[in-house]
Amino acid sequence: MEALPVILGLVAVIVLVAALARSRAVSERKPARGCDPGEGDQLVDIGYASGGAGGGHGGVIRVTRDPQQYARGFVPASALKADRNKTQ
Repeated sequence: MEALPVILGLVAVIVLVAALARSRAVSERKPARGCDPGEGDQLVDIGYASGGAGGGHGGVIRVTRDPQQYARGFVPASALKADRNKTQ
């Protein structure tokens, strides 16, 4: 009988932690990733510093906002050539 208050206390703590975790998960939504589809390009800064005087590289790349054009960038050149030969 002496263990009963300890067990009930542990169960209460577990229920409380679960309720708090659930309420936090519901209230905190993750922000949307990426950008909205559309015209034009998005500039992405790819520069980094390697931690020294003048170390690192800088650069900017353009990423299209058009989903179809973006997907075409992942198609191997051999597949593009084969597709062109089919249509001719």
